[in-house]
Amino acid sequence: MRINLPTWLTLFRVMLLPVMVMQDGFITGHAVELVEVADDASVKHFVGSYTPQHSLLDIDHPKTFGAWDLYDYYFEHKRQQTDALSKAMKVIVDVGDEFGRTFGRKYGVFEAYGMDDAEMAIVVLSSTAGTCRTVIKEFRKKGVKVGLLICEDAWFEEPARLAKEAGAQVLAVINASPFHVGKGGDRGERLSNRFKATGLLLGYAHLVGGQDVVVFHGATFGLKHNAELVARAASFKEELLFICTNRSVSGIDTAYSAINIVASEIDGQITPIAPLRSSEADLWDALVLGIRDYLGKNGFPGAILGLSGGIDSALVLALAVDALGKDKVRAVMMPSPYTADISWIDAHDMADRLGVRYDEISIVPEFEAFKASLAGEF
Repeated sequence: MRINLPTWLTLFRVMLLPVMVMQDGFITGHAVELVEVADDASVKHFVGSYTPQHSLLDIDHPKTFGAWDLYDYYFEHKRQQTDALSKAMKVIVDVGDEFGRTFGRKYGVFEAYGMDDAEMAIVVLSSTAGTCRTVIKEFRKKGVKVGLLICEDAWFEEPARLAKEAGAQVLAVINASPFHVGKGGDRGERLSNRFKATGLLLGYAHLVGGQDVVVFHGATFGLKHNAELVARAASFKEELLFICTNRSVSGIDTAYSAINIVASEIDGQITPIAPLRSSEADLWDALVLGIRDYLGKNGFPGAILGLSGGIDSALVLALAVDALGKDKVRAVMMPSPYTADISWIDAHDMADRLGVRYDEISIVPEFEAFKASLAGEF
């Protein structure tokens, strides 16, 4: 894992885009890494002086600063950000070259490890690379030629191209990309087109589970040379998907390598290809998984929610029961003087249908007390 802070500070100054350096706190506190510290004068010369285009203290030309962006300017700002990002690759390369000339060591967009003779390449981001290096060393002790590419997401063309140029025949991608509706089909189509052009084999391992406000949908899969799907795990479920790479002994298409990827047979059963589902099914399971993991990982014993008898709370109740089970969900109806009879009836019916504990706690006394306290003012 390498962090090149001067380069990213320079990129921020040049492009005026947010910069994020990914640093694993556990590795910082529990590992020993080589650190090369340049002298202050060289760093200051390389980074340069930052003079803000708009000053917070310029009272003659006041500006609004902050993370909040109102709707009337939001899309204009996103357009500017997207335009700047489209130009980022060239700037990153140019700044990296300048860094190499200044400090004698170069950090490119991609970092390769063991790729000189690799038949298989693992593609990762951030601190996962440290673990992968250890795995690669163990594989190489056993004669398996595996390399590592630390680079951008395999959605883009560079990882496949670099692996192909280095001689790799199989690409193993370890990824965690947050879910959105339609993500599964879009990802499969883009990666199929990408790898059909290169003839590489692909094993795509994808995270599954909820993490705070984001959800990862899993659906790990493997592709053959012609981008034909070999196996695919289910979405929104933890599964072990076994895919093997075999060397062909005859009938090898010279346009491709001598290695092939096949579905594994476990206990007499061929690794399945899980079907793609409707966007509605994916959305429901994403919400269920997000709720289950958020409460479970944060140590909450269950959920209490208010029922109004309306569609909104009915939907939340159904999601909660699917995510946690009926024994960990409690529903409360809190009627006021204005609660309609149908609301009472529907709320009780919802709880009864789903088998959750149901309580009615009237807020009429609190309502009357509050109204009385204000009576003298109105």
